[in-house]
Amino acid sequence: MYLDHRTVDGRHHIILDTYITPGNVHDRVPIIERLQYIEENIIPFKQIALDSGYYSLDLMRYLEKNKKFSVIAHRRFMRNKAIY
Repeated sequence: MYLDHRTVDGRHHIILDTYITPGNVHDRVPIIERLQYIEENIIPFKQIALDSGYYSLDLMRYLEKNKKFSVIAHRRFMRNKAIY
């Protein structure tokens, strides 16, 4: 099994980058490398929107360091039903 990671331009709905990984690689693992590739080789960008699967400290540090405005969906963590 493989995963297809796609980066899409939100304004024109054009696929900017496609990257294939083994099925056991989480979405947030290749994202920084892919964003650097897009920035250097395809088109510079200032804003990015991501779903909650990309919510990680490493990515947030990268975006803040490179002055990228980001919107990342809220992540809902599992509740411990024994507490409630």
